[in-house]
Amino acid sequence: MYRKLILILVVSGFFLTMFLPCSIAKDFAVEDYTFKWSVTQVGSVRIEFHKQKDRFGFLLSGSPHGRLSSLFFSPSEANAISKALMQADDYLQKQKKASVVKPSKDIVPVENYRVTFSSRAGKNFKVEVDRHKAWSAIVRMDAGTAMEIGKTLSKAEEMADFVNSRINL
Repeated sequence: MYRKLILILVVSGFFLTMFLPCSIAKDFAVEDYTFKWSVTQVGSVRIEFHKQKDRFGFLLSGSPHGRLSSLFFSPSEANAISKALMQADDYLQKQKKASVVKPSKDIVPVENYRVTFSSRAGKNFKVEVDRHKAWSAIVRMDAGTAMEIGKTLSKAEEMADFVNSRINL
């Protein structure tokens, strides 16, 4: 008799706990979210992948990390910018051959952005990424950092596909 009673209590408790999470889960809905993946940091420049309900893409941040040193790219824009960044060493060699008197500056337009390579005869070489606007955030880096960031951004579309396949809300 007691065995039947205990068995009934155990079975009913099992069914009660099995369906309880389903009723609680129905009370919640994810309507707005932000997923952030810190992809890499090279020197003072970092790349993050951000996924929100209505958009996703890459945040490139320089130092100091803030609004005036952060740019947001779609995966295709990030891939296009990577091609320009990976040419940093070529522009450095070109500018080393330039005149000592006059600063050198090469601007590569990339969709809504531009990548600027500048130096004085190859010294103080810097790479800047910004938008085609009068006032824009600027991410500055040296040649080595630009090439490493470029290598990572060249995989932007693959990384975006990976995250989108894993996080589907």
